[in-house]
Amino acid sequence: RSRRAGAVVQIHQEIIDDIGELVVLSDPAGAYFGLVDPGKAT
Repeated sequence: RSRRAGAVVQIHQEIIDDIGELVVLSDPAGAYFGLVDPGKAT
């Protein structure tokens, strides 16, 4: 399960890197998820 979640987080991170701040502006919930998830993984 952890391994699977890690893959999802990595894919999500790539999306954030590609779109950049647009994600934060258009999808605050997505940005929040992006900020919270890495902390959870750690």
